[in-house]
Amino acid sequence: MPETFAPYQTAILCLGLMSGLLIVQILVADVVAIARKHTPGMPIDDGHDNFLFRSARTAANSNETLAAFIGSLLFCILIGANATWVNGLTALYLAGRLGHMICYYLNWKLARSAIFALTVISILGLVGTGLRTLL
Repeated sequence: MPETFAPYQTAILCLGLMSGLLIVQILVADVVAIARKHTPGMPIDDGHDNFLFRSARTAANSNETLAAFIGSLLFCILIGANATWVNGLTALYLAGRLGHMICYYLNWKLARSAIFALTVISILGLVGTGLRTLL
């Protein structure tokens, strides 16, 4: 690893693990859809009581937050933000996405929402850490 990125090794590892987690979420949704003979491209209308709906929403929700996460992480790394904060907030994001996935699969609505808030806080924390570096 280049010396410039060495302080962010944990954050970079978490980024790779997040990619793996998203692939797992997509595969779970696809396997469930195939097992239930769902027609690809057709809406899933059954709502939160249907595991197919929840598994598809889990992957979609991770995908929806991923751009903001990657953008804020790159921002921090490229401007040399405090690596301890960047690594910690990135680990919090990954843990939050894993917890969100589990809670969504188990249909634990309140816990899922609380954990989602942690992922948003981690992204905002990354942005704040980067801005603090610049100011």
